[in-house]
Amino acid sequence: MAWPDTTVGQFVQLQFQSTYLSGQKIRNSFHLWGHDSASPVGTDDITAFLSSTWMDGAITAYRALLATTDTLDGVLMRQVFDPLAPDDVKNEGFRSVALAGTGAFSQDSPDEMTHILKIGSDAAGRSAHGRVFLPWGRTHGSFSGDFFLNTGHPKVQVDALIVELAKLFYTAGAGHAAGAAADFDLALYSPTRRKAGEDQYGYRVTSLLWDRRVHWLRSRGVRG
Repeated sequence: MAWPDTTVGQFVQLQFQSTYLSGQKIRNSFHLWGHDSASPVGTDDITAFLSSTWMDGAITAYRALLATTDTLDGVLMRQVFDPLAPDDVKNEGFRSVALAGTGAFSQDSPDEMTHILKIGSDAAGRSAHGRVFLPWGRTHGSFSGDFFLNTGHPKVQVDALIVELAKLFYTAGAGHAAGAAADFDLALYSPTRRKAGEDQYGYRVTSLLWDRRVHWLRSRGVRG
């Protein structure tokens, strides 16, 4: 893939921060590439993006992944860590949400169970793909054996989130998010390739795939 001329200052991390009823913190991070004429990404770009119509839709979709007793605390947006300039000050912003989830789930299964959103690009290689361990409503009836059901919860909620995220594909054409989100594309950023001095350390996302297999994430378990 021919990546356009870019600098590390144009990459940002977008992190959804939520809390389960048990107090367990959930962090889901995505990367974006900002390509407006005023790059690198400034605090004004971040503030505008966090208050954009696209962000409103993404927050609505993400809250549906959470139970009504869980909370979406907010969304953090900041420039990525640059291993070649570790002391650089990063522009960042935070949109406080502090609203309960909207899923009416029974919450009768362990916090550690999770499912994965696989992220793909139009390039080959390990760095050109990613994954995110999404939250779910912890409902026993939403999975069977080793797999989450291919209907109902959480498929419906994940599909809705994918619809919103896909509006940031660079291939979205006329369907790309507008307004303050118009100059941001969903991307993958590799600090390992950046540290190694590779010319290409970012990839533009072209696909999102829900992995139905049940995964066990120990870091989401009860501690202490």
